[in-house]
Amino acid sequence: MCIRDRYGSPWLRWSVKLPIDNVLENIRMEYGGKAAESGESSQELSTITDIKVDGRRGDGQVQALTIICGDESFHIEGEYNIRKILGNMQTEITLLDGSVTSKMQLLPSAFFCLEMTEGYINVRGGGYGHGNGMSQCGAAEMADLGLDYKAILEYYYDVSVVGDSEE
Repeated sequence: MCIRDRYGSPWLRWSVKLPIDNVLENIRMEYGGKAAESGESSQELSTITDIKVDGRRGDGQVQALTIICGDESFHIEGEYNIRKILGNMQTEITLLDGSVTSKMQLLPSAFFCLEMTEGYINVRGGGYGHGNGMSQCGAAEMADLGLDYKAILEYYYDVSVVGDSEE
């Protein structure tokens, strides 16, 4: 059995086809129908005309996103807020192994790329969670390869680990 079969996460790669109407509803709920930059009441939001990534962390996670709805734009900052705006309980997410899951309030992670198509925002991403700290699957795979806990902690946290004292 391959190590990846035992520890590899199906969340390594995932994709989702987000209906634009669902994202618009999330914007309405979050911003109360007011554009982030103007603070003025918006006309009824009827469609998303563009969506663009404005900033990423060094590891590739999206940290700033702008959604344009006609004359109004909504600038969303922060990994959690972005995942919330793009999340949807009814939308099915297809995982690397071909399985499908739903009922997620947040997008699985902020490590993604996106493109707009007629009526949808197609998102392809990787990972599950906030992208900080130690990957359980990765740590298990490293241990199976023979690395000890010190090497694993040093890899994930870029720190030197003091060993056990033998008395």
